[in-house]
Amino acid sequence: MVNKINCVIFDLDGTLLDTIEDITDAINLAYHKNGLASYSVKEVMYFVGSGVDLLVERSLRARKLSIDYFPSIKKEYLIAYQNCQKNKTKPYPGIVETLIHLKDKGIKLAVISNKPQIDTEKVIEYYFPQGLFDLVVGATKDTPLKPNPEVVFQTMTKLKVTNEETIYVGDSDIDMKTATMAKLKSIGCTWGFRTLEELLKNNASYVVNTPEEIIKIIC
Repeated sequence: MVNKINCVIFDLDGTLLDTIEDITDAINLAYHKNGLASYSVKEVMYFVGSGVDLLVERSLRARKLSIDYFPSIKKEYLIAYQNCQKNKTKPYPGIVETLIHLKDKGIKLAVISNKPQIDTEKVIEYYFPQGLFDLVVGATKDTPLKPNPEVVFQTMTKLKVTNEETIYVGDSDIDMKTATMAKLKSIGCTWGFRTLEELLKNNASYVVNTPEEIIKIIC
């Protein structure tokens, strides 16, 4: 157990929600619209985590495709994801119960995602009880993407909490880097899109294999 925690900041994709199949379907539809071959779920796992632009750029680089495809694929991806983001996505087992437990303890809960704000809000509203999160932050033109710690600082300011009473939970190297740069303790989740080795390499303070283990660390 860590020092008294009054706020937990969560990543979204790969941490709270298993979104990878819907993301894969959307990027593949965008590729098909451009006459290009599809990707596997395993491949797409390593494209996500840094926002839509880098998702598309990484997918193009993986096959050494021209950057000229970027505008069309990004446009088609955004359209496709709006239509399929609730098809196969689901909360990871035990996540909702863990969040409710933390909330009942009086702990403030926030989500910070590199997913566009509109998509972040939609899936949070659809998959989680109303009012569970005190703040939901997605990507906007005025919000820096993780691992830039500014978005974390803004979140803590709005929730009136300090570094010492806040902990960050995520599944990727980006999340661990975000926590480190924001001077927060971090919890790495092994059920997401990255490996245990990557979490440890990027200085996860704790590593958990189930959501219930988060409660043991915090409470």
